[in-house]
Amino acid sequence: MKTSYCFLSNSTFHIALLSLMTRSTMNIIIATSRGGGLESRLRNPTYPTRVYVEPGWTLESLAELAISHLPRLSKSDEKTHVYFFAGYCDITQRLKSKHPKYDEITYTEDPEITMARISNIIHSVDRRIKNAGAIPIFSTIVPAKLRKWNLHRLNKNFTTTLCHISDYPSMQSKLHTAIDLINNEITNVNSQNSMSTPYLHSQIKRQVGSKENSKIKYYYNHLHDGVHADARTKDKWGKSLLRVIGYNRVKTPQPDITESPKRSWKQETNPKATTSNHS
Repeated sequence: MKTSYCFLSNSTFHIALLSLMTRSTMNIIIATSRGGGLESRLRNPTYPTRVYVEPGWTLESLAELAISHLPRLSKSDEKTHVYFFAGYCDITQRLKSKHPKYDEITYTEDPEITMARISNIIHSVDRRIKNAGAIPIFSTIVPAKLRKWNLHRLNKNFTTTLCHISDYPSMQSKLHTAIDLINNEITNVNSQNSMSTPYLHSQIKRQVGSKENSKIKYYYNHLHDGVHADARTKDKWGKSLLRVIGYNRVKTPQPDITESPKRSWKQETNPKATTSNHS
């Protein structure tokens, strides 16, 4: 971020600098359990950020939470930026029963149907946040490994059996397709709001190889249980979020003299209304 005071007197310079340092710009990150531990990695005195984590919540439930915090946190004329690090719980299905003890995450929907369903939810949340006077920004959805997560839950005695383990390979392939489609839509929605997208999925899904012979590789070893990131990956998420938070703040009209960067901090070529507590 470049700041220029070349036309200011000394007294005006100090006033402008103090205003830049003390303004009450606020960013909120609303996340499922995957956002745990991010707040300590997002300390920025220029652009303060609060993180709210609710395991297993859907996007619509998280939107309600965000709106409930807006009046208390919006203390200036600058718009609050609301970042959503969620969506996986809206995509997958949780099957469970008490007797016998059974709990399994699956994906059985057609990816195109999932895309249409989640797109409607994203656009609804987008409208609600903007109507509340804030700017929504959606991070890309990070893929998860169904087999690894369900076996982790089995080993922790959250379930006594897994009924669909033989179907995991086909479910995983369709889940990848659905997440790719949704992430493209997320990028489009953020672009329409003139906001940059936090590409958090890029720590797990990467394009490797030469330009002529490239392929997609998933690094699920960075998710210690198949869903939640290890400490190193969270550090990288924190750094990525700090960059995009600063960039989006510069892009938002403000009563200061900050110049806007000429391009995004990162570019990438590939890019349930009820609470379901499964992430």
